Amino acid sequence: MNTHKFHKISSFAFILLFVLCINLQHASAQWQLSGTFGAAIHSFAVSGTNIFAGLQPKGVYISTDTGISWNAVNTGLTDSLIIDLAAKGTFIYAGTPSGVFLSTNQGLNWSSVSNGLPYNNFVSLGVSDSNIFVGTSVTFGGDTGKIFLSNNNGANWSEALGTNIYGTFMCFASNGSNVFAGSMNGIFYSNNNGLDWKRSGYKCKVKSLIIIDTILLVGSGAGIYISYDKGDNLKLVQSNVYAREFVVSGTKIFVGSHRGVWFSTDLGVTWNEANDGLPLNTGITSVAINGTMLFAASNNGQIWKRPLSEFTSSSSVEIEKSISIALSPNPLTSHTYLNIDLKQKIQNAELEIFDLYGRMVIKVENINSNRILVERNGLPSGMYMFRFRNENGAIAHGKLIIQ
Repeated sequence: MNTHKFHKISSFAFILLFVLCINLQHASAQWQLSGTFGAAIHSFAVSGTNIFAGLQPKGVYISTDTGISWNAVNTGLTDSLIIDLAAKGTFIYAGTPSGVFLSTNQGLNWSSVSNGLPYNNFVSLGVSDSNIFVGTSVTFGGDTGKIFLSNNNGANWSEALGTNIYGTFMCFASNGSNVFAGSMNGIFYSNNNGLDWKRSGYKCKVKSLIIIDTILLVGSGAGIYISYDKGDNLKLVQSNVYAREFVVSGTKIFVGSHRGVWFSTDLGVTWNEANDGLPLNTGITSVAINGTMLFAASNNGQIWKRPLSEFTSSSSVEIEKSISIALSPNPLTSHTYLNIDLKQKIQNAELEIFDLYGRMVIKVENINSNRILVERNGLPSGMYMFRFRNENGAIAHGKLIIQ
């Protein structure tokens, strides 16, 4: 027996098996097909452990097992063209060309809740702490597009108050009593749960919105914008991404776009593609989080899912460069220290601090220490954003409050 030849074959088989295992492991770290429907999917809603998908023109589907299976739940719906979905606790709302429908039993039955609403120009749904909102569109018949709200789960609706509140209202976002509406004519803002509205100072065509603490992210055909002053001033942070819908999980922000799914781990300042496993040039119409999974609906009638744990800074090299920064004190009155925890030696680093208008107010260069003194230097009270960059490419972002 030629033991030398056997050893060579065994070694080759081991290497081949090792490579296959690596490839299989890499292949698993990507999007998985959750369902194919043969109809456009333009909206998700999540209630508890259930996720709903709105189809055009097949009505509403539900998954109770994190996307393993989907079932139609359309009893009581008189229109199967679902334009938008929204969840308010256990109440699920479906917007259609025939009006708004409500299910109080996880989609088993639907009833119309359209008293006081126009039927022919419905566009979007939104939810705040106590209200549900409907956005309508400009029409050829002369309708200017309006915001309607209900504080009794859709039993009655009233037109929102405000000056020059018009446009095709594409989306809503809320944080407590602060509610934003995005339209093809700009951004509108309410600080009293949508009872009355005012226009922000920045005019643009808005497709999607999300509010995180005091940070507003705006999606449009031109890209992703960020605002620290309720939409009065916007800064472009990612171009050439038609951002259709945002969703957030912890420190991770996701957006579905005409170029697949993108995500940010630094409060929307920088963005990364996350399209491994998606067909080339997949347009994403809606995204949602259900349990530990991110779901994405494509414009060809498919739903994809991927574990949230897989969305990191992409490569192990970048993970090794991650920075932990602690500020003491924060808020500060006269000064603070940034204490930097980084594996690599800090060399020729720089620190930049920005106000809420995106203007740089402090810049410290040639940093070679893991403890940086930052003095107030006459800066007014308020919230600021800082960015730290080391020579080897490591980057960290955070918030600094001055009292």
